[in-house]
Amino acid sequence: MKTLKQKNYMRTILCDDLGYYGFWYVVHAFIEAFGMARGAGAHIFKLIENIPTINPLLNKGCTPTAVEGNVEFKNVWFHYPSRPDVQVLKGINLSVKNGQTVALVGTSGSGKSTIIQLISRFYDVVEGEVSLDNRNVRDLSVRWLRAQIGVVGQEPVLFNTTIAENIRYGCEEATQTQIEAAARAANAHCFIKSLPKGYDTLVGERGATLSGGQKQRVAIARALVRNPRILLLDEATSALDNASESKVQNALDKASEGRTTIVVAHRLSTIRNADVIYVFSGGAIVESGDHETLMNKKGVYYDMVTIQDLPELEEKKGNKLTREVSIISDNVEDEPEPKMLEKQDEEEFSNPSFWHVLKLSKPEWKSVTTASLCSLISGFAMPIFSVVFGDLIGVGPYKGSVLSYDKNAWAHAGGRQWSADMWNPFTR
Repeated sequence: MKTLKQKNYMRTILCDDLGYYGFWYVVHAFIEAFGMARGAGAHIFKLIENIPTINPLLNKGCTPTAVEGNVEFKNVWFHYPSRPDVQVLKGINLSVKNGQTVALVGTSGSGKSTIIQLISRFYDVVEGEVSLDNRNVRDLSVRWLRAQIGVVGQEPVLFNTTIAENIRYGCEEATQTQIEAAARAANAHCFIKSLPKGYDTLVGERGATLSGGQKQRVAIARALVRNPRILLLDEATSALDNASESKVQNALDKASEGRTTIVVAHRLSTIRNADVIYVFSGGAIVESGDHETLMNKKGVYYDMVTIQDLPELEEKKGNKLTREVSIISDNVEDEPEPKMLEKQDEEEFSNPSFWHVLKLSKPEWKSVTTASLCSLISGFAMPIFSVVFGDLIGVGPYKGSVLSYDKNAWAHAGGRQWSADMWNPFTR
């Protein structure tokens, strides 16, 4: 009887110790998490408190009443603040007249996209001047300047809302009529109307329910809804296949009418009708002129066109099937995507119950049962350990202040502890 009380006493002490250890283990984890959050918060608050030199939220600077769209770079030198030792632009001089379409071509890293960022004033030049209608962009209101510019990038960013709302992000005051007019200008109205809910169709996360060409045309409509005087196209068709590229290119050609357009192009076949083509290399302009002039020079631009034309000629000669598929795809360009139709059907059903979801896992019942049993064993690991360890310490008669242990009891208790230690890794 005395031995039994002693065992219960030792079990109580061990359970208390294990609870104490578990409590401080959890507390330590929370303290560590708070420490990491505090370290991250210091960087976040530093960014929040930082006052940017280019702040679009302030209405500082002049706001001209009329915009013609003449853009000019005068001896512009530039390097990014994070890499001051790498000169990106070296003495750039270029001019874009009102209504012109100007193309920027060159190898990767030659500074083409940097021109787009400087016009939008995401950065300020180190030396030289960027002007709009003979006014330095530094003297203009950043908010007003960006309101005059429409940008279409390589990867369109769409939000998980309706098509109409995605287009309205280009101009918060846009009406439904203006949204539809912008969609028509972007050759997107027909395919939008063919969708089950039209302009109220949800596009999903990052536009997952639309094809690449459809997403790009929605992005073009968003850029046009504000009716910008300047249109900046940063490799807008480079990520598309041939069939989608032709549709998007037609939309871009239509959108460029009557606007100052600057195109950063990777596929040179899309900019052959540009008024002026600037060829970049190593941060400098090495050639300029229209397509015919540059081809007659047989310089850098001629080599670039020749390299890109060879694979296209081989593809046209050896792959008639591709042409047939392209013709068929042109005829069905405005049909909604199958996954879009499936998504609309799914929205009509109510949320399933828990038991319905549980029934769906019936084919995997063996794996689910095994995982549940292992989880149950893992949960009992620490309580079983406390009982085994309590038996180990509390074995034998109590004599004064000395514990006398039986060798057989020691052996059995050690075997139970060994078994628990062996099973523990398999239950985690």
